[in-house]
Amino acid sequence: MMSDIPDWLKTDYDMEDEKAAAAAQEGGTSPHTVSTSQDDLENAAGGTTADGEENSSRKYGGFCKALLREWKVVLLALVILIGMNIPVVRWAFYPFVIFATWIHEMCHGFAGLFAGYDLQKLEVFVDTSGLATLGIDDDERWAFVASAGYQGTPVVGFLLLIFRRTKRGPRLGLWILGLLMLVSVALWIRNLFGIISVLIIGFFLLLCGWKLPSAWMRALYTVVAVTTSMNAIASVRALYGPTQTINGEDAISDAHAMAEMINGTSSWMWATIWLLLGILFTFLGIVFAIPGPNEQPNFRCCGMCVDCGLFYLCNATREKKDEQDQVTGEKESGIEVAGNMEMSDRRNVSE
Repeated sequence: MMSDIPDWLKTDYDMEDEKAAAAAQEGGTSPHTVSTSQDDLENAAGGTTADGEENSSRKYGGFCKALLREWKVVLLALVILIGMNIPVVRWAFYPFVIFATWIHEMCHGFAGLFAGYDLQKLEVFVDTSGLATLGIDDDERWAFVASAGYQGTPVVGFLLLIFRRTKRGPRLGLWILGLLMLVSVALWIRNLFGIISVLIIGFFLLLCGWKLPSAWMRALYTVVAVTTSMNAIASVRALYGPTQTINGEDAISDAHAMAEMINGTSSWMWATIWLLLGILFTFLGIVFAIPGPNEQPNFRCCGMCVDCGLFYLCNATREKKDEQDQVTGEKESGIEVAGNMEMSDRRNVSE
């Protein structure tokens, strides 16, 4: 039940659902009849073209308003940023760090497959380090593979973040991530700790996506998304350090590997680029989140998403289900009323 969930976990459309349910009990209407029209989305997202100044103000002022509205996610990002760079506190995020390591190594692995290399194995170690082993030659494509870890994780985190407010996105996202973890164990992960930890986290995500109430499930999904997008930010020491420790042994960092492969660059340059990418994609994922079925977008940029109906597409499954439930309820009510009238007629005839 939604009333069993703390208020700080609830989002705007959770509140709307509670209000709609309360109104339905008082007025006898369906709790899911509240909807937002295309015109409402367009007006709320920045006004019409006739209101040029208001549209421009909404467009550029929406960044601050979006960050204020998403203060819980911003606070979560700051907590992760600070906590994961404090060695003792970092262990409190251990399962999420292992998940981020898996995403990081998967990005290396998929980049290698895309570049035409053979992905031989992936390993995730107890010290939260990881290793992707590919059958490669030393050529220009290796730079693409080496940079994919810190470049790919912010993109994946961004994609997770923008769907966090939709009705079906978080649950479907947890299922997809859980299935991918199980598939990666079957195909590529070859060390014992990696197999056990990735299997546990994969089954856990599947179970949470199946059984958790909506608000708790979205909270978990948001933590996973922020941890992923901030992979580079959350390990600044490993990013800028001259070496990194992989399963207790010193190894060259990704930034230093890039500096050695591309002349005229430095490890600090690559580390800074990846750090800024993590900040940028985290910011974009927070600000450009797709609104839920009863929500309005933070602001309108080009209007393409609204014009093409993409916001409705992300919430179409729930809306169709609500309409079907409403039609089914009306049919059942009509059948019940007809049955009562028939019984009443029979009584009158018998009398």
